[in-house]
Amino acid sequence: MWKRLSQRITDPILYRKYGAALARPFRFRKRKPGTRSLEDLLTAIGDSGSATVILAHPDDEIFCAGLICSLVDHHVPVDLVCLTRGEGGIADTPDAIATLGGIREAELRESVRALGIRSLQFLNHRDPKAKEYRVYAPPVDRIALANQLRTVLRDTLPETRLILTHGTGGEYWHPAHLLLHHAVHLAVGEKPITRVSMNAWQPDHPLKSFLNRDDCADLLIDSRPHRERRHAIISSHASQREFFAHHGGGVPDEFANRLEGEAYRVDPPRLSSDGQVNRLDFSTPRQSAGSSPRDSQRCPSPDSATASS
Repeated sequence: MWKRLSQRITDPILYRKYGAALARPFRFRKRKPGTRSLEDLLTAIGDSGSATVILAHPDDEIFCAGLICSLVDHHVPVDLVCLTRGEGGIADTPDAIATLGGIREAELRESVRALGIRSLQFLNHRDPKAKEYRVYAPPVDRIALANQLRTVLRDTLPETRLILTHGTGGEYWHPAHLLLHHAVHLAVGEKPITRVSMNAWQPDHPLKSFLNRDDCADLLIDSRPHRERRHAIISSHASQREFFAHHGGGVPDEFANRLEGEAYRVDPPRLSSDGQVNRLDFSTPRQSAGSSPRDSQRCPSPDSATASS
């Protein structure tokens, strides 16, 4: 009990988390829930664009696997950029701890193949060793990280028209997730790139502790049609099966089942490709073989999902 208390009270993220909760009812600006569909994202990407997934650790892709599979199935090239190799995460044995970065990199490469992702690159930041009740972000500030991301987008992924990353609350207030969320938004700036944040708020979700309470569910994805590939992710990340089982009622695959209903916050580009203010117009359908209209699904009421901006 004392160990937990001493680690938590020295964590500044704890105070950000509860400060946000206290301030939530008093915010004057509330983000109204929108209605977005997969077709909207396909239109935003266009026929020659691609999607880039930017995550903090290997295995974070489990939270957005349904959307990744949907994009891949609609012939959208999807690339993944990972902040760390997850060397500070959970391991079952002393030998695994010593080589965890290499193990988790190999696991992520296997997961990437299962999902049909086109390419994988690491930003080569070291994942600090976690304590029992406290985790850390790599020792890089958000501006430096944003500059690194700009270079990656410019030099190796210039066709990116959609970025999928962590939400405003870092899912479960993980400092590395929070760092990457802010760095991605700084890196995108005024570029004509749609920003999509995973694990938006759903009041009936079975794992609400993994959700971003202040992110409106603009887009809902039913990932059940992609069950085989999503369960392949669980199998790929063998070093994390204890974590999956803990949150899956003792069964690793059940963790994936509990994440079947995916929800996303969608932030269209601030400026369109011609430099004009974007009016959030996704009305023109993408012309792509194999694409089919998807009924739009409403996100929660304004009272159940608010966000500061």
